[in-house]
Amino acid sequence: NMMRFIAALIDDRSIAVATARGYYGAANAWHLRETGIGFCAGMDTKRLTEMVKGLKKLKDGPPTQLRRGLSPQQLRQGMDIVYPPNTAENVNIRAMLTTAMQGLLRGREAGCKGSFDSELDIARGDIATSSSERLAFFMRPAKNMRHRRGKTVPIVIGGGGEFIDAAAEVRRMLDLDPTPEGERITTPMFRKPDGSAFTTDDIRSIVRQIVFAIGEDPAEFGAHSLRIGGATALFAAGADPIHIRTM
Repeated sequence: NMMRFIAALIDDRSIAVATARGYYGAANAWHLRETGIGFCAGMDTKRLTEMVKGLKKLKDGPPTQLRRGLSPQQLRQGMDIVYPPNTAENVNIRAMLTTAMQGLLRGREAGCKGSFDSELDIARGDIATSSSERLAFFMRPAKNMRHRRGKTVPIVIGGGGEFIDAAAEVRRMLDLDPTPEGERITTPMFRKPDGSAFTTDDIRSIVRQIVFAIGEDPAEFGAHSLRIGGATALFAAGADPIHIRTM
């Protein structure tokens, strides 16, 4: 009923989301003073809070920026133009982009935010298998399950892709840019020439360089374009939607 009340204020009476939330808060405070019990008999109102956040984004937030997916064909074409596999930096970039697309990774999951943290960000030591048949590594849970500690989620990517092949790109990366003995845990899975990890901003910039090289508008692409494109390619290839949602 409380959710319906707030939604009705916003949808039917055109009241701002923050104002409607304020009305609810004031009424709840009055009820608590009068009866000693808050609305909903003290039940958890997390769903109500999440609904309000969603409505605020929908009603009061800026227009949603268009973000297009990058197809495997486009990624391969752009990589070959901008990042041919002839330097250590380029093979790290190619491995990162293909892994992000085939693993449906967010930019924050493929790269880091600020400085590298081996407890949060994927490292060379998280790679469990790197062969022509498959690439397997462990990473942290999705952002809505961060209460689960440690890198407990296995990501398995099969080798032999027609346009992109993360398993092959990672193997080439490890050959051309080997990890110093005993430093796999503290070495970013994908790294720059100075040894630092790529950030989300770096990935966004790299993606935009690639799409510019193939004649697309860079403003319509970003780090998330790899995740969008990977999911779209999986669906087009006939993958079960439940498997895509799980990834």
